Amino acid sequence: MSKSLKIIFTLSIILNVLLLGVIAGHTYKKWNDDPIEQAMDEMSPEGRNIVARKIQAAFREGRDEMRSMRQSKKQLQSLLTAEEFDASAFEEEALKLHELIKEKGFKRIEITKELAQELSLEDRKVLAKRFSKGFHGGKRSHGGKKPHEFLEKLEKYENDNPADDRSDLLKDGPELPEGMPPQP
Repeated sequence: MSKSLKIIFTLSIILNVLLLGVIAGHTYKKWNDDPIEQAMDEMSPEGRNIVARKIQAAFREGRDEMRSMRQSKKQLQSLLTAEEFDASAFEEEALKLHELIKEKGFKRIEITKELAQELSLEDRKVLAKRFSKGFHGGKRSHGGKKPHEFLEKLEKYENDNPADDRSDLLKDGPELPEGMPPQP
């Protein structure tokens, strides 16, 4: 192998390693973006302290609920993978999980309200900006729809028709992405 070919080969390997490092760095940064931390960076020191204390307290208080949600999801998974599918047990567990998720959402709203009462106007503006985007970073795409639109539709239907059968609502289900075949 000639000397110039060795140099080109070595430079090629070095550039490939550098390119992989740049890609890995950008991926790591993207995966580790913490929207709450970003919001806190824009707040005053007092506001950061209030938010940090409130989040820590909410995390401690919510451990049991999160444990219950994980157990419910595992139960749903075992019901789905059981030899004999039990539709009534599945529906019961799914409704239990849905209630836990609703409770978690109500607690988030309550915590946000408590934070707003304690924060200054400038800090509330930062909180409002993060709240409007969602604390997942505002990067997720839901095809122009709210992520839980179907669940809201189902809940409204349940409130309007508490003793009714939901089969006519469930047959439509959530709207399928384009290109998906229609439901049978």
